[in-house]
Amino acid sequence: MTEKLVPSTYSGTGSCDEVIYCTGCGKELSRTQVIIENLSREKLYDLDRDGITDKKDIDILARHIMNRKPYDETLDLNGDGIVDAADLTEIKLYIYSLMQT
Repeated sequence: MTEKLVPSTYSGTGSCDEVIYCTGCGKELSRTQVIIENLSREKLYDLDRDGITDKKDIDILARHIMNRKPYDETLDLNGDGIVDAADLTEIKLYIYSLMQT
C-alpha cells in the first residue's frame, strides 16, 4: 500500500511510503520510503496524462485559472507557488519548442 504520497515536480523530487500490513490483524509489517525522481517537462506538462502535451493540456490549465480553483501543485508548472498565466506561458513555450524540432 502507498502512503504519504508527495508527488514529484519539475523542480523537486517526491516521495512515498510503501507499506505492507498483515491481512489478518492489520499490523504494519514493513515500511519503505521511496524517492520519486523529478518529472521531465514532457511528463509534467502532460496534464491529462494521455502521453502527449497538446492543446488539451493548455485548456485544462486555462480552465483552472479562469474558474479560480484552489491551488493545485500539479498545475504549478514553474514552481512559484501560484497557478497563473506564467504557467500557461511555460506550457505554450514548451509546445512551441516541440514544433521547432
